[in-house]
Amino acid sequence: MILIKKLTKLLAAVLSITLLSGCWDQNELNARAIVIGVAVDRGEHAPVKITAQIARASAIDTPQKGKSAGEKFYWNIENEGQTIFDIIRGFNHESSRKLYFPHNQIIMISKELAEEGILQYLDFFMRDHETRLDVDIAVAEGKAAQLLDVKPELETLPAINLSIIINSYQPMSHIISVDLHEFMDMLIGYSAAICPIVNLSHQSGMEVLGVTGTAVFIRDKMVGYLDPNMTRGMLWAKNKVKGGIVSVTDGQGQFEVEIKKATSKRKLEYVDGKLKVKIKAKLEGTIGSHTGGAKIQDPEVIKKIENLCNQRIKEEIVVAHDEAKRLKADVFDYANELYKKSPKLWEQIKQDWPNIFENMELDIDASTNISGTGRIVQPVIPN
Repeated sequence: MILIKKLTKLLAAVLSITLLSGCWDQNELNARAIVIGVAVDRGEHAPVKITAQIARASAIDTPQKGKSAGEKFYWNIENEGQTIFDIIRGFNHESSRKLYFPHNQIIMISKELAEEGILQYLDFFMRDHETRLDVDIAVAEGKAAQLLDVKPELETLPAINLSIIINSYQPMSHIISVDLHEFMDMLIGYSAAICPIVNLSHQSGMEVLGVTGTAVFIRDKMVGYLDPNMTRGMLWAKNKVKGGIVSVTDGQGQFEVEIKKATSKRKLEYVDGKLKVKIKAKLEGTIGSHTGGAKIQDPEVIKKIENLCNQRIKEEIVVAHDEAKRLKADVFDYANELYKKSPKLWEQIKQDWPNIFENMELDIDASTNISGTGRIVQPVIPN
């Protein structure tokens, strides 16, 4: 009898452990609509329209079947409303599955809405526990929803294709990629916030996506943009150039120098009511191509190319600063750096910061070292 009681207690304990080991709030993926991209536009009948791109699991599991049947690998579902939260919950009336955001790749805001203020459209994505903070943020030149329906040539899902395009441009240092967490940090800082701009164009009858520059925000409103060359000038000033090509010409031919390593240092001084910024940029590279008859094995020719590269680096930094001053937008994080180094000084000057930034003095020093010319030193067709 005692043995039976002991066995009964043991069995009850084992059953309790088995029951407790389950996850009471688990989300089965086959019961969720997996969102991989979000576009935010102005609505036709309400202030805001959301387009959510949902991956079709059946088409992805059997891609050849999907292709032969002409089936899309995704479903773009749209809804309008007063707020993002209201719209997201409203999708439950159109989809048999609840939208699931942990796999979302990108959030795109139309330029029209970005110019009016972007923060109200990002609050939900920061607040909700299912959304990702490392999701890409971008501004769409036109309607954001259109970009989620451009058929990719190599990828199966437009949202993933967009994210890849944005991040693949980074090594060229002509654009940036920014995630939600980084963007919100910039918005609450003292400098300007930035993110990439994506554009839809038509070439030879085909729809082509491209990153055309960097959107610039003061507070949460887009006030302008930097083109690709200005963007690299900004990255030079921030020591964030990762690679790319510097193209220069000597009047007889063009040289393209591939950036192997790029570094820059800067020093900020605030003296007698004026901000002075000194930037030292260094480039190490190799000659990737040459159209002309220059004898690049000649040290004097190499020196000339290096000087031309120095001049180009300075030009890029200057044009970036000129445009940022015109926009009165500190895209270089000078304000944040001053605040961190001297909070007391920042408290004294922050009210006049736009004027201080606009009238700052810039001193640039650039140096280039070309360490190689590739497999050949002579031009392919000598003069």
